[in-house]
Amino acid sequence: MSTLCTACGFNNPPGMRFCGNCGARLSEVAPTHQDPISSPGDLGVMMGADLIERFRVAGLQAAGQRRNVTVLFVDLTDYTRLAEEIDSEDLYDIIQQFINLLVAAVYKFDGMVDKIVGDGLMALFGAPIGHENNAELALRSALEMQQGLAVFNQKVQGRLGHALQMHIGLHSGTVIVGGVGSNMLMDYTAIGDTVNLAHRLEETAGPGTMMVSESVFRQTRMLFDYEMVPALSLKGIQRKVTGYKLIGPKDRPGRVRGVEGLTSPMVGRDTELTQLKQAVMATISNQSGGFAMIFGEAGIGKSRLLAELRAQVRDEKVAIYEGQSLTYRRSVAYWIFLDLMRNYLGVSANAPEAQVRARLAELVEANIGDSAGDTIPYLEHLLSLKPSSPTAAVRINQLDADQLRQQIFIAVRDLFVAESQQRPVLLILDDLHWADDASLDLLNFLLTSIHSAPIYICGISRPVEGGLLTQVVAQAEKRLSTQYLLIQLKSLPQEKSEQLLYQLLTIPDLPLELREQIVQRAAGVPFYLEEILRMLIDDGIIYRDGIHWRLYPEADISSLGVPDNLRALILARFDRLDQQQRRILQVSAVIGREFSIAVVEAVLTSMSGAWIDDQLSQLVERGFIVPQLDSHQSDYAFRHVLTSDAIYSTLLRKDRADLHGRVGEATEALYADRLSEYIYLLARHYSWSPRLDRALHYLILAGQKSARDYINEQAREYFEQCIQLLSSVAHDDSQAFAVYKGLGDVLVFIGEYDHAREYYHLAEKFIDKDDLQQASVYVDLLRKLGTTFERQSDYDQVLEYLTQAQTYLTNCNADLSNEWARVWNDIGWIHFRRGNFEKASELFQRALELVVDTDSYSVIASIYNRLGGVAYMQGNWDEAAKYLRNSIAIREAIGDDAGLVSSTNNLGNLEIEMGRYDDALADLKRNFDLVKRLGQSDGISVAYNNLGWLYILRGELDEAYDSLNSALELANQIGFTSLIREVRKNFGELYLAKEQWEQAQSVLLEVMPTFEKMGANDQLLTIYRFLGEAAVGKGDLDQAFQWSHKIDEITQQYGENMDGLPTLLRGELLCFKGMLAIQVQEYEQANRNLEQSLEIFRKLHSRLKIGRALHQIGCLAISKGNQQLASDSFSEAETIFREIGASLDACRAEEARLAIREA
Repeated sequence: MSTLCTACGFNNPPGMRFCGNCGARLSEVAPTHQDPISSPGDLGVMMGADLIERFRVAGLQAAGQRRNVTVLFVDLTDYTRLAEEIDSEDLYDIIQQFINLLVAAVYKFDGMVDKIVGDGLMALFGAPIGHENNAELALRSALEMQQGLAVFNQKVQGRLGHALQMHIGLHSGTVIVGGVGSNMLMDYTAIGDTVNLAHRLEETAGPGTMMVSESVFRQTRMLFDYEMVPALSLKGIQRKVTGYKLIGPKDRPGRVRGVEGLTSPMVGRDTELTQLKQAVMATISNQSGGFAMIFGEAGIGKSRLLAELRAQVRDEKVAIYEGQSLTYRRSVAYWIFLDLMRNYLGVSANAPEAQVRARLAELVEANIGDSAGDTIPYLEHLLSLKPSSPTAAVRINQLDADQLRQQIFIAVRDLFVAESQQRPVLLILDDLHWADDASLDLLNFLLTSIHSAPIYICGISRPVEGGLLTQVVAQAEKRLSTQYLLIQLKSLPQEKSEQLLYQLLTIPDLPLELREQIVQRAAGVPFYLEEILRMLIDDGIIYRDGIHWRLYPEADISSLGVPDNLRALILARFDRLDQQQRRILQVSAVIGREFSIAVVEAVLTSMSGAWIDDQLSQLVERGFIVPQLDSHQSDYAFRHVLTSDAIYSTLLRKDRADLHGRVGEATEALYADRLSEYIYLLARHYSWSPRLDRALHYLILAGQKSARDYINEQAREYFEQCIQLLSSVAHDDSQAFAVYKGLGDVLVFIGEYDHAREYYHLAEKFIDKDDLQQASVYVDLLRKLGTTFERQSDYDQVLEYLTQAQTYLTNCNADLSNEWARVWNDIGWIHFRRGNFEKASELFQRALELVVDTDSYSVIASIYNRLGGVAYMQGNWDEAAKYLRNSIAIREAIGDDAGLVSSTNNLGNLEIEMGRYDDALADLKRNFDLVKRLGQSDGISVAYNNLGWLYILRGELDEAYDSLNSALELANQIGFTSLIREVRKNFGELYLAKEQWEQAQSVLLEVMPTFEKMGANDQLLTIYRFLGEAAVGKGDLDQAFQWSHKIDEITQQYGENMDGLPTLLRGELLCFKGMLAIQVQEYEQANRNLEQSLEIFRKLHSRLKIGRALHQIGCLAISKGNQQLASDSFSEAETIFREIGASLDACRAEEARLAIREA
């Protein structure tokens, strides 16, 4: 007989003097006589005090959270028939007993009865108490219900005349849980699609069957047997649903494998450790670097393997520096290298700027010496430090994003290369799967620089498919060959798992059943094993006795909760914490995997700092977090990122958004003096908060910062987020302009010119054109619009915008010299592209006059470079060289290495045409060293190609072959298709120089279709000429004339004098025609062609071509019997060839001259 509490309505067991629910004194009233579960509170009688209290506390504290649960619906089959067959009192009694056995089965497996509905119920597994195996527990509860019903049928079947049956549906997924009342049953419920689907599965299940969803099947298929059913059409659900009918437990359950884990003592990785150590030792002995990439699922033992490596190589006097990517930092440019640099400097993320700058200067000067001044500014920029040198600040401001990015790469590379000269360096880059693109680009750059430096880089990552990291690893494998090591960690075999379990938990009397369960459930993942043991500790099954672990004699190990996924396991431990500790962890998870006490305290203002410190210490003891004593990043970190992710997932969107906003406000307040370091984080927090005005502010800054750091896709994402906010957030014109203009700039850079124009036009709406302070902004926008058309070769449209800019500047009536110079420079460039070199030169000179005495160095360098192009096309090669050297001098002064690559390359090619082979070789070697230093793979391949061509002209054919082969190999690696065509053409010229006619024709015929498809007439004419020369060399004049006719088909488009073709190409074609005419004894035609070509070459001062034309004139003279003219021509040609260093041509001219003498 139960006693009703008048205070809370709870039915207490007989003999109770105080209420077991609320503690109130029970009144002296007649005990009630109700059905065992006629009141929700009655359920308390069926559970044990421990479970009641756990539900009460967890239910109240977990209300208003998002949780992953398994929902179970069960209902009596054919209730209507039963109601018709027996009287109401008997029906009532049977239904109550039926519900009673259902409830008992739910609570036996730590489930929660959400509600009783008529002749059935809804139960939750995973809330309010989290479990590591919710789906398994729900299924075992359902099987218990079936067994209980079978026993119940033995009692009632005789009375009813048939057996009762029920049908059950189960589904796992996310629900929102929250309180709706005051007592245990009524104060907690779950809502969401997961509940609806579970209910619909229950409705479709046949009598005596259990229907489960795909999610339940996936989690439990190793433990239970199923029968798949045809796709289900369920009421209220649009999509077809995959369902499975539960058959029963497997006779031999399989291993429940997990996918994530945490570190543990290293077992089973001896082979991999030996490989790594040998690789590092080779770096020390050979003074050359290498790269190891370690892949494995989370918690598989990657970090532990590197910890062992660190321990073993420290005695070898190796400098070890580490950087770690973080999931919430992936939008922060260079994050992993910022972390690495702080580790190198030995400073924390919160260290004062002065301390960081002093430490940086100290170490850089110690390692790099006199060149430190060139390196420090870019490292300061990387670390978001204010420039220590005003001169450096000006220089950095002159660089565009690409140029600055290159200098940062070089500075980092030079620093660690210099460090490696003191002692070998081991760089460890952890969690590369979360690395930002800028960090991966920098890693890729460093990998090109470790061949000759004792630097070993170890990367750690989860398995990835596609993306930039995959590309970096693939390129490393190709480039480094034997210096590249790939390690893919797999799950530990069973014997190793058992060995690991023994090392972690040396309990001599640990039951075999329990040991086998732990090893099976851990599935070879060390972190799973460690977390299972932590659960046993928290559950009081094992305990520490001094230095030993013991098993409680009374411990019940028959129903051991074992995880089938780590998230459930973490939340099961999370639910055992008190309310304040849970809140601290939730706030910390919002901040990120790593967090500072200061931000936590600033958010949780209701808790004292001392109290929070104490709670954090307890959470360290419980194994949720670890102190960051050596990371120089923060005070604490979650022991594993999966822990922070799982805890973060419990927050409802509203609570989550509020916390992100508070974290943003705390960050702004705490780090007000260095917010530039926190732009990405503030953008992230505010964009997930209600403070969308602050989100817009920081998203704009994040987009601009990403664009400056050359992270274009990331910049695009930031600006596109801004656009989404503009329609709903109050903003001023300057913000709208910054968004649209910023996105336009990014789209121009990645080649989406049409879309870029759309955003530039949107930006134009937010410029006050009457405000002179915005004049330069408006002119710059017009120039940018012109640039989009220039890239598409629509020069008329370009000039329209530039004319509009001119008109606007004229109407401004103000001194805007810099803007005028930029406009004239752009207009001049369009005339240059159209071949109007005189007009282009005039405009370039006009632009130069406006800025030559200003500090607009980038503009001045650009003008000089373009003037050099004009002079080259006009045949004024000395003047072209002067302009190019001026451009080079300026770019050297401002540190524009990208511009230097272009200028030195142009100068080298100009000097080739001028016959200054020694100067050309010096410039092209300088260009090669520069691009190699910059780490530009495309630039390196171009430099190899240019050197190869020069070596052909110099007659150094072995060197030419090596250079061209290197160019082709690298171009193929990086997919540089346009260069591949050029290199193959140069191979054709190389084989011509070697007089290997068949090989020349083969390679030229192979590459010819690609040029024909492009319609590249100038290149095709050269290909046809080379093929004609090869045919002449073979003595096949018919074939030679076929190629001559192909040349005619193209040159007819340019008129009789071929005026539309480049001057040098005209001369080369005329020389070829003259050579061919000699072969068929058309001497007059040959003479005209050769004299015209010689005149062209003399005007151009192309000494190589002059010599070759003279050589052909000598051949013509021999054919005509004029030995003296022939001898003079060969002699003059030989002199030219020797002066310029064309040794092969000189030898052939000498042979021809001597043959005349001998004759």
